Amino acid sequence: MSLQCCRKIHIFGSVASGKTTLAKKLSDSLEIPYYELDNMVWNRKPSGDVRRSEIEREVIVQEVIGSDTWIMEGVHVGPWMRNSFRKADVILFLDLPYHQRRSRLLLRFFKQKLKLEKVHYKPTLQILRNMFKWNKTFDSGQRFTFLYESGVDLDKVVFVKNGKDLTKLLHNLRDAKKRCNGLR
Repeated sequence: MSLQCCRKIHIFGSVASGKTTLAKKLSDSLEIPYYELDNMVWNRKPSGDVRRSEIEREVIVQEVIGSDTWIMEGVHVGPWMRNSFRKADVILFLDLPYHQRRSRLLLRFFKQKLKLEKVHYKPTLQILRNMFKWNKTFDSGQRFTFLYESGVDLDKVVFVKNGKDLTKLLHNLRDAKKRCNGLR
């Protein structure tokens, strides 16, 4: 896939695949705002998070994808997400090995418990178990279901399976930014 002037980027992948880290890095490098889907799904309140309705989520997503530039990251799928996949210039699919994501989940959990990593939820063993379960479910086929159900143009999907792929991707996106800036 040619990364020509990518100004609308959707990052997809399982829990602990590096979506938020990559979104932040690309946001800084490309000077594009990034949005976490978790913050569209959950209305963050001091008294606790409240799940938004699918209609509320869709309104928020439509507002974001209606702008000129955006990076959206998350693992959420469903009808309310279809337009973000369709409107994206590129879909970065972080498909790291299960064992690597599992190690990251454990490290993340301990960092959160020690208050070394900020989190929007209270890190509990139940949440950790759920994340392991979601990771396993993702590997058992969910990761490709979204492509079919969302009618994604496969030419827009870039698979990132390891650090080497990620380094190459970042290099290509920086080059694309330079080319695009030269056109302005």
